[in-house]
Amino acid sequence: MKIAVIGVGNILLMDEGIGIHVIEELKSMDLPEGVEVFDCDTDPFLVLESMDGVDKAIIVDAYKGNSEPGTIHRFEIDELECKEREFDLSLHNMTFMDVLRMGKGIFEIPKEIVVIGVEPAKIDAGIGLSEELRGKFQDIVRVVMDEISRRV
Repeated sequence: MKIAVIGVGNILLMDEGIGIHVIEELKSMDLPEGVEVFDCDTDPFLVLESMDGVDKAIIVDAYKGNSEPGTIHRFEIDELECKEREFDLSLHNMTFMDVLRMGKGIFEIPKEIVVIGVEPAKIDAGIGLSEELRGKFQDIVRVVMDEISRRV
């Protein structure tokens, strides 16, 4: 089974870069066979290329859900279709569903797509995570590792 873990975000905007920070942490870990990690910045085409032909994609990004900073939200693609208006994955001002629609027929989209969205505390110019997200960072990584363990 092939799983792609895809970090999305901009590390120059503090907590907006949470997906990239998680990917960097995962790169230093011993991951199960068949798991690859990708830093896709905010490039929708890299996201599509990274998930092309895998069984499961896990996307990690900042998500404003009006919760406490560091709250971890989990969405599956079916839920995203229902919540499309409120879910704004920042890929060059395109929604995640727009990116998927754009890639259908060109890329082999996985059967299972899970988004792990982390409530940011600060999205301002700056490098590094806010104190709130630094304090929750290992919990966030653990949720991603648990998701990897859930096989399709």
